[in-house]
Amino acid sequence: MEVKEYLQNAEDSMQLAMEYLDDTLSHIRAGKASARLLDGIRVDYYGTQSPVSNVANVSVPDARTIAITPWEKSMFKEIEKAIINSDLGITPENNGEVIRISIPPLTEERRKQLVKQSKGEAENAKVSVRNARREAIEGLKKEIKNGLSEDVEKDAENEVQKLHDKYMKKIDSIFADKEKEILTAQAINEGKPANIAEKMVMGRINKYYKEVCLVEQPFIKDGDISVQQFTDTTAKELGVKIRIVDFVRFEKGEGIEKKQENFADEIASMIK
Repeated sequence: MEVKEYLQNAEDSMQLAMEYLDDTLSHIRAGKASARLLDGIRVDYYGTQSPVSNVANVSVPDARTIAITPWEKSMFKEIEKAIINSDLGITPENNGEVIRISIPPLTEERRKQLVKQSKGEAENAKVSVRNARREAIEGLKKEIKNGLSEDVEKDAENEVQKLHDKYMKKIDSIFADKEKEILTAQAINEGKPANIAEKMVMGRINKYYKEVCLVEQPFIKDGDISVQQFTDTTAKELGVKIRIVDFVRFEKGEGIEKKQENFADEIASMIK
């Protein structure tokens, strides 16, 4: 198999993982009405299982309501039954003219569950991307025995890594958007105006990532810049690309505060 085929197969697998994540998260009810919540629901339309949107007009009149207007009166009971039997977990209201689904407000406990569930789905997608990278690299290494030069193989590995990094960022972005949606819906449910709620949520998310994300934290030798800013500046000065592949975390109380003449040796001895 040629190098470009390995790269294409890897990207196709990574793309599928990302698309599956996006679709899965779109069906996680976040306290905000969305027509996509009905995507997985099928109704019996003259012997054919059809999406709700194929037999009715679906609209979102407000942030907490989904309105369904069947095109045929005979479909009211079928649509209502399909919603009740689905995993949506909401009983619809049917007045004979419109079927309404009222999205209940999020509790703090439910919010945490949804964020945890979304994060788990994102991690599954990342595992798929890593597997695609591993399979591509293993395949490329085997091609050396078939005459592929080591230089070409190494270049191909670098391209696979670039694909891996690109899709990892996309997955992080999809999860971040879902987390923002969940948090914003909760803030709105608590009575905050939509524009204020969004600003509050972004503030909370940014604060969280600064606390837990290595590259967002202050650089130990210069607290006025972040680790990311330091690596970007250093990379630009050296004319190279810098990528953090691993790190070790220390806190006071683990012995690192002990003063020794050779600090580097102390750190090295602690991570062996």
